[in-house]
Amino acid sequence: MTRLKTIAAAFLTYTHFDDEHNRGTLTEFRNHLSAEVRAQTGDEFKIFQDKDIEWGQNWRERIDEAIDGTTFLIPVITPSFFKSTECRAEVERFLNREKDLNRNDLVLPLYFIDTQLVSDKAKRTSDPLADEIAYHQYADWRDLRFEPFTSPLVRKAIEKLAIQIRNALERTEELNSSPSQQTPHPVSAVGRQPPKEQRGLVEAQQAAKDILLIFPQL
Repeated sequence: MTRLKTIAAAFLTYTHFDDEHNRGTLTEFRNHLSAEVRAQTGDEFKIFQDKDIEWGQNWRERIDEAIDGTTFLIPVITPSFFKSTECRAEVERFLNREKDLNRNDLVLPLYFIDTQLVSDKAKRTSDPLADEIAYHQYADWRDLRFEPFTSPLVRKAIEKLAIQIRNALERTEELNSSPSQQTPHPVSAVGRQPPKEQRGLVEAQQAAKDILLIFPQL
């Protein structure tokens, strides 16, 4: 079976100001993480960035397609991020998709600049989106922001995040490889506790269709 050239597996959501102010650090982070996941899995790992949108393409439609066609969302957490209507909408859209799939490991926040909405519990509870993001296991890069990508600390942090992605991909494969052993488990309407049982055959097939969707050629 011939594999398609590119599989888009993640979507990076961030503000252009944060990337430009930090001299392209977020774009460079994307490139290093993509390569490290490939090193950890042996498979190409495409991370979509809005810079991939070609001239003449419908920007909003392309973004929506990218979010719906990827396995992971990587929001770059900064004060500017929470003031961006587009960034908030992208995270909310993906969080709903994650809950529909009964997963809690597909949103991987990168905590890049200290943000009171995340660090201050009282302020966080006033913003449901900030509270939801804080609930997820995030990679804390606040102390690594000014370190070069040649730094062993930075390289190790990228490796750690890549392993987290690799393990989540393996859980997805396990879920899809044993559908006969799965039992339905609806998303709880109370609290945000991870599911204790795996889904049934129908839900597993739908999860496979959504999570492993092959991204159109960019």
